[in-house]
Amino acid sequence: MDFPDTSPMDTINPTGGHKTLGGKWLTVLDLSSHTLVTGLDVWSWAMETVREKNFTSGLTGIDTPLADARQTSAGVFMEDDMEISPSLILNIGGRIDYIKTKSDALYNWLIPPSSAIIPTLMRDAQSNSDLSWDAHAGLT
Repeated sequence: MDFPDTSPMDTINPTGGHKTLGGKWLTVLDLSSHTLVTGLDVWSWAMETVREKNFTSGLTGIDTPLADARQTSAGVFMEDDMEISPSLILNIGGRIDYIKTKSDALYNWLIPPSSAIIPTLMRDAQSNSDLSWDAHAGLT
């Protein structure tokens, strides 16, 4: 970033890390006039950010533009292709998902540029979870 000469800021150096880990298990069973597919998928994502702010006065402070956050999702699913006739297949299926999100508390400074500045809470930590489902049917 370029700052005007009158700015108290010299440089801002943001960094962020995103980590995702996941896996999927899938089973396909061919049962003559039925093809059954079942499975499970799970993944987790985490994000951490920091920002170093260097002031023209020579002071340096560290903050974060976003609170550290995590999200986890787990889902199970099943689908059945049923051969009704040689040219007609009925497909039915469903899925259930559980999702959990968590965000740490957010402060205006992690390390203030001066010991006279006391970090202030900007937003409390938050956590949410939800369960959802989906069903479908179709003809091919």
